[in-house]
Amino acid sequence: MDEQNVIRFVPTISAIAAMSALALGDVSGNTAIQNTAQEPAQSTIATPIFFGEQSAIAVGSEPTITIAECNTETDQELEMNFNRLSKKWKAETSGYYSVASMVMHPAYLEIISHGEKMIPFILKDLQQKPSHWFIALKTLAKNYSPVKPEDAGNIKKMTEAWLAWGRANGKLS
Repeated sequence: MDEQNVIRFVPTISAIAAMSALALGDVSGNTAIQNTAQEPAQSTIATPIFFGEQSAIAVGSEPTITIAECNTETDQELEMNFNRLSKKWKAETSGYYSVASMVMHPAYLEIISHGEKMIPFILKDLQQKPSHWFIALKTLAKNYSPVKPEDAGNIKKMTEAWLAWGRANGKLS
């Protein structure tokens, strides 16, 4: 791959919006986003791509891809970081009525940016008190959701489905 076409992944609002739209059911995998680097009237297509521990967003028809670097934090550092970000996210979004606004909060996006290693911490938090972690979980689980379509929107059933999935997949003890 040409070195000019690879840049370090920085969890931008556009990139996370594309992943969040996919997690929310954009089955095409393509989400129109505004590209602020171009003329305001133009938009581009961003497609989330997953490579194990790495995530990427393919933008437009060009081979430009942003790739997430592997995280070298220890589990203890990740958990401390998760707890700090989760506490900040909950405190700063406690009065929000819009789930879309909640999941676009910088602390929530930063949790997602750490990759699937955050899943056990999210599940543990979900086990203690249900919260709107479902988009993060679906994004980190590579667009997989154990939630039955008829249970969508039912926080209790969604929580139960994700916790059962976590236990079955060794992500929650």
